[in-house]
Amino acid sequence: MSLKCAVQLRIPDVIHDHKQPMTLLELASELRICPSKMTCLYRLMRVLVHSGIFAETLVTKNGEQEKEIKAYVLTPSSCLLLSGKVTGLLPFVTTMLDPALVSPWHFLGDWLQGNNRDHCRDKLNNPFEAAHGVNLWDYGRKNPKFGNTFNRAMAGDSQLMNLVIKDCKDIFEGLNSLVDV
Repeated sequence: MSLKCAVQLRIPDVIHDHKQPMTLLELASELRICPSKMTCLYRLMRVLVHSGIFAETLVTKNGEQEKEIKAYVLTPSSCLLLSGKVTGLLPFVTTMLDPALVSPWHFLGDWLQGNNRDHCRDKLNNPFEAAHGVNLWDYGRKNPKFGNTFNRAMAGDSQLMNLVIKDCKDIFEGLNSLVDV
């Protein structure tokens, strides 16, 4: 959910647009974060740095005294989350963190146990159906906004995989077939 928050707040774009490492105070100001929530933003950024989404660097700030303070920079991972990139992962990440795809995880245990019993064979086929009462495709048809977002995510993922295959040919050497499911 930390990644969802970073994407929702557009943190990768904000740091990218700043064109230099961005301190927590600068980031909070640009994001219009209430000063009472600065420690929460700090904790969020710590999780994202620890996860490799962002990195920290030291910058020298001039003031009454010169001192080095932490600032945030993009990593290759966060560069994939910039908006407006044809080969980025933003549409895919946004879709995978959509409540429609997250809520089925809350049904996984019940679904697994229910389908292990003989008298439950006619129950729903998967956790998505348990959460929504319909399969993914029907849900997308009934909820066009989700359906369009899902389709954009899948198209973006295919474009990215196309680049991986072209740019990393050595990895696929010796394969006779490759299936994208």
